[in-house]
Amino acid sequence: GWLALRSAASGGPPLSQMLHEASISVGELDFHGLAFHDLDLALGVEPQVLRVDVDGPDTHGHLIIPGGPTPWQFDFDRMKIESRTETQDAAGAAPVGPGSIPALEFRVADLSWNAMQIGSVQGSLSRIADGVTLDRLKIHGASFDLESTGRWSGPDGGAGHAEGVLLSHDVQKTLAQFGYAEVMQGKAGRLDFDLTWRGMPSQAAIPSLDGKIRIEASKGQILDINPGAGRVFGLASLASLPRRLTLDFSDLISKGLAYDVIRGSFELRDGNAYTNNMLLEGPALEIGLIGRVGLAARDLDQTAAVAGKMGVTLPLASTLAAGPVVGAAVLVFSQLFKQPLKGLVRGYYHISGSWDNPQVVRLRGEAASEAQRESQAEQKQ
Repeated sequence: GWLALRSAASGGPPLSQMLHEASISVGELDFHGLAFHDLDLALGVEPQVLRVDVDGPDTHGHLIIPGGPTPWQFDFDRMKIESRTETQDAAGAAPVGPGSIPALEFRVADLSWNAMQIGSVQGSLSRIADGVTLDRLKIHGASFDLESTGRWSGPDGGAGHAEGVLLSHDVQKTLAQFGYAEVMQGKAGRLDFDLTWRGMPSQAAIPSLDGKIRIEASKGQILDINPGAGRVFGLASLASLPRRLTLDFSDLISKGLAYDVIRGSFELRDGNAYTNNMLLEGPALEIGLIGRVGLAARDLDQTAAVAGKMGVTLPLASTLAAGPVVGAAVLVFSQLFKQPLKGLVRGYYHISGSWDNPQVVRLRGEAASEAQRESQAEQKQ
């Protein structure tokens, strides 16, 4: 390693004999695509160890770099990181590969990453022949806990895999901590994930995401907010429905779109998330959702079926009416949806467009009537 470096003169002494300590002020430090700002670094050199004490308005802690195969020690009280954007990547920065990542033991008591307020983080990386394994990762935030394991290996940029679970005790606060729009409230939430990707684990890997995600939330409400960036998976669609449903089901959701449970799974392929079983169960309504969420393109193409629960009187506006049909996907809704709705389906909606400006259109006419008949037939089987 660098501890064995010698002076420019041939046969010069090791660096550890020339340099014992140094102080450096850095406006911006880039390390493997991660940017750190306004740092004061104090270096202390021993025969087989480099200690770097780091201080700044957003970062405080120390890093111990051994001269041999021993893992680096990374221990910080606070840290703020900004990841390099894709534009900056294209500007000529050297690509990062898994072969350049050292074995590492890390702890950060208070971590911020871009706009995300993460919380406390601890874990370890081990070296393998062509990369690293994430042996353990534990994150404790103000409203959630996350555990994960994974791997990043292979030639050049390599490929990655991660699996784990996130548990939330305040869904709205958890969304805010991860930098997403606060589209829903909930007393409890769970997200299970098993994902693979190509290249460095960063936002640039989203177009290559594959794998599965399952979500579940209980006892909350979908908020009627203006469309905006930061939606998360199928919740982008659910967040766009309340305003439209207020017109069609005003007697049932005058106080907002409440739910007892939301559950469903997504299959990820090439940066898109597909679902055929997303279900919202509420006190008065059920909503089934199928279709695609573009994680890379940040767009939507989904169909929702809204059912009134048995025993609930539906307003006149919810009855089906003749008219032009929008979205042929409604014809296959009942065949694709794995959890038949318990109530009488009274409305179908097509959700499309960008996350920033989703379009929700009521489906009418013979296609919607046919979808209703098929849904009712399934419930009788």
